[in-house]
Amino acid sequence: MLALTTAVRLLNIVGVAFVLTWIYNETGSVLLAILAHTGFNTANSTLVPLPLDVISTGDSTTILVVTTVAIWLLVAVLLVATRGRLGYDDETAQHR
Repeated sequence: MLALTTAVRLLNIVGVAFVLTWIYNETGSVLLAILAHTGFNTANSTLVPLPLDVISTGDSTTILVVTTVAIWLLVAVLLVATRGRLGYDDETAQHR
């Protein structure tokens, strides 16, 4: 069970990294990427409160899987919409 939870957590982290990368590439703002990162952390820690009995029974893994699937659906949409570039523009990057 620990291996499954760890694998899903890693997929979650990578998915969030894709979203944060898109935010930075699209806006050029580190501040917006930081605020989005803070939002993800807040949602994971306070908006989905998990009592001790839920964590101990493994139901927290279900919540983690659902959020990871949602994040990866968003990543898929972003990858298709940006043709895999996640908003990165070579010309803009050269002027920064």
